[in-house]
Amino acid sequence: MKNLILILIIAFAAVQSQGNTEPQQESKTVIAFSGLKLRTAPNMDSKVLKVIPFAEKLIVESYDSTLLSIEWLEGRWAKVSYEGRKGYVFDAFLTSLPIPFNDYELSAGDGDLSYTLLSWLENNYRLTAKADTVEYNNHIKTVQQHAGGITASIKESPHAFQIRVELPDIRVGDAYNLLKSMLKTKSERERFENSALFISEPDGSIDQIKIETEAPVEIRKTNSGVEIVVTSYQHICGL
Repeated sequence: MKNLILILIIAFAAVQSQGNTEPQQESKTVIAFSGLKLRTAPNMDSKVLKVIPFAEKLIVESYDSTLLSIEWLEGRWAKVSYEGRKGYVFDAFLTSLPIPFNDYELSAGDGDLSYTLLSWLENNYRLTAKADTVEYNNHIKTVQQHAGGITASIKESPHAFQIRVELPDIRVGDAYNLLKSMLKTKSERERFENSALFISEPDGSIDQIKIETEAPVEIRKTNSGVEIVVTSYQHICGL
């Protein structure tokens, strides 16, 4: 009898262990402006079931193990559920980051994302410590610590405003799509895309993106996630 009880306990523990290793479902948001195609199979040639609109949420059930690059963005095929339908999407156009919606989180039509990025950060991630500000001869530097392990460094001078944000546990493409979603007009987004330079590592993976606009942007892969740097130059006219 004792042996039977022991066998049942071991069997129950094994079942519980197997249950704990199953991938948990997670909610993600579509960050493709033209919508994201829900397909019947994990390839570009499969039938399109539906186009999921920008900012819609869906449930990811599992991921394919193969890393791919489509439109310079790296990702995997994900099996998802949306409005009762199941299918596959390319997860480079999914995000767990908050989508910018408020006017102060969107550009003013000039493509400058420096103050916009700071507004988005302060609106969505609370400060976890008092900001540290240091004055130098020609600039002021402020360092902020935010929830989620996010660090922001802000440098202000009479000639430029620069924000440097470290976002843990996200991909280079996630940061690229986030910044593009902050651009209010289609022409700004097109200029952003056309000015982007994707820099790859020897293995072909993208580790840096530079966007050479009037307010240049750099996105770099780090050991823990990515770093975004946006610099806005103050144009001073002489009289």
